[in-house]
Amino acid sequence: MGKDLLKTKAIDTGHFHKGMKPHTHHGAIHNENDGPKGATILTSKERKMIERVKKIWYNYVNK
Repeated sequence: MGKDLLKTKAIDTGHFHKGMKPHTHHGAIHNENDGPKGATILTSKERKMIERVKKIWYNYVNK
């Protein structure tokens, strides 16, 4: 979330966008501040976060 309490980035993991899955959209409105591609690939920090979330979720579901 940014200073104005609007999201600054959203990570989509559920579908492909121009061959990217997962991918990132930038801005409060979908694609608002995206580059020419419309989205970007995840950074290494974002990839690690997604893996951590998946691990926690699957451990919770399999209890």
